[in-house]
Amino acid sequence: MSRYLDSSVLVASLMPDEPDYRASDALLTEGGNFTTPHALNETFATLTGGRLGLRVDADVAAQMIRESIVPCVLFVDLTAEDIVAAQRSARETGRSWRRCLRLHASRRGAKGQGCRS
Repeated sequence: MSRYLDSSVLVASLMPDEPDYRASDALLTEGGNFTTPHALNETFATLTGGRLGLRVDADVAAQMIRESIVPCVLFVDLTAEDIVAAQRSARETGRSWRRCLRLHASRRGAKGQGCRS
C-alpha cells in the first residue's frame, strides 16, 4: 500500500536523533510511497531553519534530500483542486484525508523510481 509522506516524515527519516526516525526511515525505504515536490521545500526549510534545535548547512541539507529522499519516493504534482477534492472526499466518506489524497495522487500518476534497495 502506498502512503503520502509529508515533510514531517521526510525530516524525521533524515535525523537519527528524532523519536520517529526508525519508523519514518522504514516508511521511506519500503518504496512505493509518494510525496510532492513542495514537501521537499518544506523539508529543506525545516533542516536549514533551526527549528530542530540545530541548523543544517544548506549544501548538506540539499545533499541529504537528493541522496536519501529523492531516490526513494514517487512524486506527484497535486493541484489545489486535487487537495480540496481529497479533503471533501474525506469528509463525505469518513476516510482519512491521506487515503483520499493517495487516491487523487494515483489518478495523477506518481512519477519516480521508488526506493533503490
